[in-house]
Amino acid sequence: MDKLRSIAVAVLVTIALFGAVSQAAAEEYYKGKTITIVVPHGPGGGADRVSRLLAEYLPKHLPGSPRVVLRYMLGGQSLVASNWFYNSAPKDGTVIMTGSGVVAVNSLVKTQGVEYDTRDFPVIMAFPVGVITYANGGKVPSATEFFDRSKDLIYGGNPMPWTNTIHFELAKEVLGFEVANSIHGYDTGTGRTAFLSGEIDMTVEGVAHYAGSIMPLAEKGEVTPLWQSGITGESGKLERLSMISDVPTVREFYVQQFGKEPEGETEKVLNIFEWYSAYIRTFNKPIYLPPGAEDILAHLDGGVASMMSDPDFQAASEKILLGAQIYTGESAKKVRADILANSEEAIPWLRNWLSSEYGVKINE
Repeated sequence: MDKLRSIAVAVLVTIALFGAVSQAAAEEYYKGKTITIVVPHGPGGGADRVSRLLAEYLPKHLPGSPRVVLRYMLGGQSLVASNWFYNSAPKDGTVIMTGSGVVAVNSLVKTQGVEYDTRDFPVIMAFPVGVITYANGGKVPSATEFFDRSKDLIYGGNPMPWTNTIHFELAKEVLGFEVANSIHGYDTGTGRTAFLSGEIDMTVEGVAHYAGSIMPLAEKGEVTPLWQSGITGESGKLERLSMISDVPTVREFYVQQFGKEPEGETEKVLNIFEWYSAYIRTFNKPIYLPPGAEDILAHLDGGVASMMSDPDFQAASEKILLGAQIYTGESAKKVRADILANSEEAIPWLRNWLSSEYGVKINE
């Protein structure tokens, strides 16, 4: 919560010193208008939750008090919405989009059908959303017993190249465990239901859903949390989320289990995994403008800064982020550029791995 307040203060100071548009001009620009938030997935998921959060709070703080509505645009694992947004969305600030992990992955590795590049999308805000891997507490009573029991477990998750399943399968590469079966066929809701019914024994889920539905079961010993993705912190490195700080990152889990840092090929894959986690988790729920709409940021900055300092918004966003820091404006732009600057090895490796191991179709 303190991080949210400090970022909000920093943004407000920046606007006061360098703001490109006066309050009056911003109010005139959005007065009487409607902002449509394109959601590339269905209701109930993380993108929907963030979009609803914005729809509730942004009109209260944006000069001109525009109406904000949601438009669900489904299909092709986010490709329908992302391609439309890139090619056809109005560039006047009346249409914005909530991204997702799979929007980012498709862009990074250029899966078949991708016509967009998220690097061309101006970022209004970035909501970092971590994930956590957990198992049935009856079958894995503690994390220290995981390696002895993993071969009897069934993993269930989203189809490739969905980010949670990439997280799980990359963790397998690093940690070197096997499971009885990996089912890549669930969405978030059906996967959680499958876990709770005993159809699958372990899964990966966003931390907000984990905190709401699964954490109470973990406190009873019915679920065993194993590792978390972590989130890029102010240090630029992956850090544990404060509200699940007792759950290690994959690197920490490796050291706990094997008593040493990984070496050789394992270290290489872990570095790629950590780069992937840094980018995909930090920009898991970004709020984008379409390419060519950079000038609109000046009309939005003041309202976003005001919203960030709203205690009610802070409390509501904390339930989704569990302690992760929201990035806005130039801060979001810089963090994205800094992470992408270290992608030279990771992106080609991920493209080849997804194609050769999981049959993901990649644009040549």
